Formats: sequence, structure tokens, C-alpha cells
Amino acid sequence: MPLFCRSQQQTIDSLERLLPTATTDSARYWITYDLLNIYAYSHYDSALYYTNRALLLAQKNGKKINEAEALYFKGFLLNRLQMLPQSFQAFTTALHIAEDPRNENSFWNTRKSEEKDKDYRLQVLARIHNGLGFFLRNAGRAEGAVLHYKKAINLSTLIGDSAGAAISTVNLGGLYLYDLNKPDSALLLEKTARASFYKKKQQWRLGAIYEVTGGSYLAMHNDSLGLAYLYKAIAINKKYSIQDILADTYRSTAIFYIQEKNADSALYYARLAANINITVSTHELADDYDILATTYELNNKLDSAYKYKKIALATYDSLNQDRIKGLTSFQQLSFDQQQQLQQLEAEKIAAQNRTRMYTLFAGLGITMFVSFFLYRNSRQQQRANLLLQHQKRETDEQKQKAESALQELKSTQAQLIQSEKMASLGELTAGIAHEIQNPLNFVNNFSEVSNELLDEMNEELKRADIEEAIAIAADIKQNLVKINHHGKRADAIVKGMLEHSRTSKGEKQLTDLNVLTAEYLRLAYHGLRAKDKSFNVDFQTHFDESIGKVNMVPQDIGRVLLNLFNNSFYGSE
Repeated sequence: MPLFCRSQQQTIDSLERLLPTATTDSARYWITYDLLNIYAYSHYDSALYYTNRALLLAQKNGKKINEAEALYFKGFLLNRLQMLPQSFQAFTTALHIAEDPRNENSFWNTRKSEEKDKDYRLQVLARIHNGLGFFLRNAGRAEGAVLHYKKAINLSTLIGDSAGAAISTVNLGGLYLYDLNKPDSALLLEKTARASFYKKKQQWRLGAIYEVTGGSYLAMHNDSLGLAYLYKAIAINKKYSIQDILADTYRSTAIFYIQEKNADSALYYARLAANINITVSTHELADDYDILATTYELNNKLDSAYKYKKIALATYDSLNQDRIKGLTSFQQLSFDQQQQLQQLEAEKIAAQNRTRMYTLFAGLGITMFVSFFLYRNSRQQQRANLLLQHQKRETDEQKQKAESALQELKSTQAQLIQSEKMASLGELTAGIAHEIQNPLNFVNNFSEVSNELLDEMNEELKRADIEEAIAIAADIKQNLVKINHHGKRADAIVKGMLEHSRTSKGEKQLTDLNVLTAEYLRLAYHGLRAKDKSFNVDFQTHFDESIGKVNMVPQDIGRVLLNLFNNSFYGSE
């Protein structure tokens, strides 16, 4: 996604006052170009108005590269407005103009007069490829988008435009994360782009990078680091008013808290995302309403959940109809171009096949000629050698197969024994880790708050406000009591869980079957959640309190229960 977005009202007012006073078309073009840049990522209709004005000025003066530049922006804005056929026409026309070397000196470039004509054309061409990547991603053609993003990166690198290369790299990283499900590749690309923007001191561009980086870490199950980067993205995007990426970041944060069953935080960030997209990206509102419905359901506000689910379904239906209509028109529009490309490709393949066939026939003829004389002079010897080789090969293959089968059998037996030993312990370990996470989170949070309160108490003591310092000290003491409570709680959880994870000695003991069942049900659920964050299931327990304690081997019964619960959870997916 293109990144530059700092629409300050003072700048807009200044440029709009300056536009009527411009005395040349080149000045009018650049003022109009600045205005469309400011509006391009938050007010698409206003940006499209100034884009059309810039396009008319470039066409009127025969400035072909400036025309391609304006057409690029027009394609981007029409794509944002889901007008896919018109967007595709704008991009392809711009590409045709910018690819022609004869247009290299046909542009206004008053702000960088030292720049070479060829470099400026290639810079515009790189931006067009970047826009085509954005278009194809929106049209559901991720592989084609990858090719155009890589072309944009290569062209920007060729002319030394590190910022342009970094922008396309950010967009490619987002595609790898959200469309191709390759978070590790996305993370590497975002790190590369971040280094470039740090070097250029372009802090406002880091918001998009942090958003994709946070999403990548969350996809790789590193929740703490992923959430930290999402918060950094929110801060940057709010500071520079980058509304579209800010909405995406809010949405990603809301989804994370939904998965964590944190109803209040999920609802907070879902509302923020929807409020932005009401005016910025209405085509993403269906997702926002659907997320709001889920968050209200988590908060047990079923009336609101039903209301937003209904709105989401209606919005999805409307957007899908427009999207299907746009994609159909786009496919019809590009059919002739695809036919031409397919015909050229078919002719190329046919020529290559003819060349290979002629070469094959010539080689085959020579081989047959030589083989005839060799065969006639040494037929008997060849037959004997072939027979011996065949017998030896069969013997070796049979021996190798027998040895391989024996090794595989031994390896399989060893793996089965080891996996049987480790399966229960692995499930218990995952569950225990999740069980103690909650009290540890409380300990960490109260420790951080106590540290901040100590700083405040020091400030009050410096100001000699003893009463306020005493009040803060009371708060610190209360926090320490809570830290001690949750520490003991974590200790009790570990002792209780480890009691059931110890190796069974076969000794029976009186055990509360209800408590044992509840513990292993919780361990099985959290064990699966530790492996797969997307796994969710609802379960209810109804215990018979009259059972009392039963004489049993609790470790053995616990492993049986763990396997039963795991099988049930897998069957519910």
C-alpha cells in the first residue's frame, strides 16, 4: 500500500489559495499534484478531482511522463473506489506511456532539475508497477502482484531510489503475510524496508512497517512482540494521521484480543477501526461490522451482536455484488490482451518445440547409425553383460530394500515408544504453561504499576507533599499484597499440576474424580491452544457431587482422560 499521507489542513488551505494565482501550467500541475498527494489516502473523491485536473494539464501540454504519473494516481484511486475496469485502463495506459523511451524528456520536473530524464521515467514506471501490484492484489491475483512489486523494487534500486524500493518492499511484505500466509518472508522484507526509512529519517513511513511486523509475529505465535509492534504502529499512524493504515492496525489488534477472549479490549479497538472506515475505506466496513458483532457477543450484549451481524451481512452482500461486477468487467476488458499474450506465448512455445524436435531427430539418427554397427559387432557380449548387470542390480536392490525395511521398522518402533512416553508430558507441559501465565501476568502488571507509583512518591516527597506520598505508599503496599497473592497462586498451580505429571508408581490413592477430570479438561484445552491460537471450542461440565473420593491411580487415569479430551477436541475442529 502506498504510504505517504500527511494531510494537514493548513497545508491544504495554503495550496488551494495558491492554485488560482499560478501563472504557468507547470506551476498549476505541481500545486495540483501536491493536493492530490495529500488527499490520496483519506479523501478519495477529492483526490480524484485533483488527479483529473493534473491529467488534463499534462495532456494539454504534451507532457507524457506527467500524464503517466497522473494516470497512476487515477488507477490507484479508482481501485480504492472498487471501479476495477476503469482502474485497470488507467494503469495499463500509464504503463504503455512510461515504458516508451521516446517519452523520457517529456515532463515537468522543476523541483529536481538535476535528475536525469531516464531516471525520472523509470521512477514513474516503478510507481506504476507498484500500483499494478496493489491492483492485482485487490483483484485476488496474488502471484501477479508479486511480479509487479518485484519489478518496482528492481527499477527503484536501479536508479538509486531507496525510498521507492522500500515502499514496494513494505507492500510486498504485506502481501506475503495476509495473502500468501508467509509471515517469516514478510518479516524479512519489513526489516529491510525499516532500515531504509531509518536511514532516510522518514519516521512517518514506519507505521505500515510496524503493522505488518506485528501481524507477522502474531502469525508466528510470538504474541508479546506482535502486540508491542501493533501498539508502535498505532502511535506512529495517529501522530501523522495515516488513517487507512491506522484502521488496519486497530482491526488487527481487535482480532488478537478476540482470540484471547479479552472482550473489553476487543470491543474498544473494533469500534476505533469502524469509526475510521466510515469515512476512509467504506469497502472494509463489512469486516469491521462483523468483528464488532463478535466483540459484542464476547461482552454478552447479544442484541448489539445481532444488530451488527445483520449490518455486516447486508454490507458483505452489497460489496460482493459490486466486486463481482467490477471483476467481471475487468476480466472482459483484459480478455483481448490476455488472448494476445497467450497467442504470442503459444507461438514462442511452438517455435521452441520445433527446434527441439529437429535437434532430437538429428541426434536420434546419428545414435541409431552408430548403434547399428556396435550392436552387429558385439551383440552376444552385450547380452551377457546386460544379463549379469540385471541380476546383480536386482540382488543389490533386494538387499538394500531388506536393510532399509529393517531400519525403518526399528526406527518406527523406537519413535512409537518415545512418542507414547512424551505425548502426555507434552500436553501437560503446554497446559501448565498456560495455567501459570495469568497469575504471572498479574505479577508483572502490578510490579510495573508499583514502579511507576514509586516514581510518583519520590516526586511528591521532593515537593514535601507527605500526605500524597503516604497515599501512594498505601497503594504500593496493596500492589505488593496482590503480587504475593498471585505468586502463591502460580506456586499452587505448578505444585498441583506437577503432582499429576509425575511418573506413576501404580499406587492407588483416594482421589476426587471431579477435580481430577476438571484439571485434565483444562490442561487438554490449553495444550491445544498453545499449539494453535486459532483453536476455540465451548465446553460445559456437569459433575455428580455425590461421588466422593475414589480409590485409583490418579496419574494413569489422568492420562486416559487427557487422551479422551484431546480426541474430542480434534473431532470438533
